[in-house]
Amino acid sequence: MDKNGLISAGELHAVMKMLGLKSSLGDCKKMIRQVDQDGDGSVNFEEFKKMMSSGGRAPPSAA
Repeated sequence: MDKNGLISAGELHAVMKMLGLKSSLGDCKKMIRQVDQDGDGSVNFEEFKKMMSSGGRAPPSAA
């Protein structure tokens, strides 16, 4: 939403809320941690592509 090319937990939470999906900010932070392979606290495009290519789940290497 801030157009920096990264998805933060706050941005994920806002989008989920706009879509009518119930989740807490804590839930969103957990989701981000599951796919955040470089540990920067957000999901970049490469991490997003890997997540989407694995059916929306965290890639096995992120576990």
